[in-house]
Amino acid sequence: MMAKTWCHLLNISYMGLSGTIPPQLGNLSFLVSLDFSFNLFTGVLPQQLSFLHRLKFISFGVNKLSGGMMLWLGYLPKLEHLSLRNNNFTGFIPSSVSNLTNLQFLDFSSNSLQGDIPQELGRLQNLKNLYMEYNHLSGHIPSSIFNMSAPKAIAFTGNELVGSLPSDMCSYLPLLQGIHLSSNKLSGEIPSNLSECSQLQLISLSYNSFSGQVPREIGNLNFLHTLYLGGNNLNGVIPFEIGNLQNLAQFGIERNQITGTIPPSIFNISSLQVLLLNQNHLSGSFPKYMGNLTKLKQLDILNNKLTGGLPINLDHGLPAIEVLVNLRPVSEF
Repeated sequence: MMAKTWCHLLNISYMGLSGTIPPQLGNLSFLVSLDFSFNLFTGVLPQQLSFLHRLKFISFGVNKLSGGMMLWLGYLPKLEHLSLRNNNFTGFIPSSVSNLTNLQFLDFSSNSLQGDIPQELGRLQNLKNLYMEYNHLSGHIPSSIFNMSAPKAIAFTGNELVGSLPSDMCSYLPLLQGIHLSSNKLSGEIPSNLSECSQLQLISLSYNSFSGQVPREIGNLNFLHTLYLGGNNLNGVIPFEIGNLQNLAQFGIERNQITGTIPPSIFNISSLQVLLLNQNHLSGSFPKYMGNLTKLKQLDILNNKLTGGLPINLDHGLPAIEVLVNLRPVSEF
């Protein structure tokens, strides 16, 4: 007697398909993985999908789906991966998502979601990647988010979030590699204990309302390759310790109230590709030689109070580079 075999995976991604999602999918109770991403599907996700209790993977990302967020998403107990990014979903994030205790990847980015981020998301102790960028989310970032030990990436860029970051935000995030919070309405000081997230590779806090000084402890993040702090209300000097970041490729602190001189240590970071210091109150002379910055592609120091001439090797020994400067002759002072 021939045994029955079942297909556990349904992948029709990148096929240019259109129309609506058929509710009959809910009858395929054997499915473990469902991938309809990168198509042109419209309409709502049918509630019948809640019958698929074996599902571990769902992706409807990059379609034209709409409607409110589905309460039934919280009734898929084995789900590990959930992506609904780049659609037209509206409404609030249901707290029932916190029932998905096996979830490791959650992406609701680039929709039209609104309201608060549910405090209950902190129950997702297996969550490694949390993406909710480019929505209309408001309120504070729940403190419970910073108490999860598993996240490698937390991303809320491009929302309307307010409030400050907890001073101990890195006390319980030993695996965090990327914190993406740019283009919100966050305020307060940048926590000095960011250095306790020792695996950080990317810090993006630009275009908020952060104030105070740049913590010197950031210089202890040996794996950091991207540091974006531009468009805030930061003051004080650029810490000399930034020069310790020998893997740093992109450093932006433009459009702040930074004073003092540019630390010479920055010009010893051989990995640096982008350096944005424009629209601050930096003073002193610009170095005559930047021999170690052989990978530099973009340099912007416009609208400061720097003096002197351009480094002699900007045209010799460095790659093609976009340079925006307006250095003042020393005689002007």
